[in-house]
Amino acid sequence: MKNMAEGMPQNLSNLAWSFAACIFCDPPLREAIAAAAIARIIEASCQDLANTVWAFASLAVLHEPLLKAISSAARGKIAEYG
Repeated sequence: MKNMAEGMPQNLSNLAWSFAACIFCDPPLREAIAAAAIARIIEASCQDLANTVWAFASLAVLHEPLLKAISSAARGKIAEYG
């Protein structure tokens, strides 16, 4: 992965989860993860969405653009499953 934007959704959600589990919050890194996740949100699985939301919430980070993108993607996933 040459840069964060090229990351696969699972890798991005795992990275966010790992930093949250360690209670590590670096604002520039957090912004890079959020931007890359938003760019690839349509490719994210339900697990990727859940892990990313958990990571940001556990660090008490309100990233509205990311939450809106995840909400929209989640609604699409719900529609897929009936």
